[in-house]
Amino acid sequence: MNSIKIYTGASARGYTCQVSRIEEGFIKLGCEITPYPQEANLVFQNNAWFDQIIADKKAGNFRANAKFIFNILDICPHCQDFPMDKLREQIKYADTVTVISDTVKQDCLTRLDNSINYEIIYNPQMPVKKTDGLKKHPYKYLYVGRARDLNKRAYLALNALHILGV
Repeated sequence: MNSIKIYTGASARGYTCQVSRIEEGFIKLGCEITPYPQEANLVFQNNAWFDQIIADKKAGNFRANAKFIFNILDICPHCQDFPMDKLREQIKYADTVTVISDTVKQDCLTRLDNSINYEIIYNPQMPVKKTDGLKKHPYKYLYVGRARDLNKRAYLALNALHILGV
């Protein structure tokens, strides 16, 4: 029996990135991750990188019977310029739409399209490990994420640090 070949395209990869963790789960299930879209039986892609998948699908770069899973990470409720129309267009090309939490599902039902059955795939978690030999930087603070998203309030903290001269 041939294994299912999965293509994840140019999604975020790295030890802490969720696509790498999802790929690891597919591998544990006996699937094979392929770098070649034309070999894929299944395509898994996050919304941020889905445009290339759509272009490849339109160009016929995938098997005719390949299935597409479109994963929505977040639709940033406080970002006024979030491209909702683009997200609606991307969803049209998916066989299944997944979301990473019940919060994102509710947001999609409210703001995006309530006729879609959004499947929740809570992101797999991996243990955090201490890495020796990291290069030291003179930075006092590090924030990774949507710093200007009002929900995260990181920009407020940054302004406070600036005012305090830190």
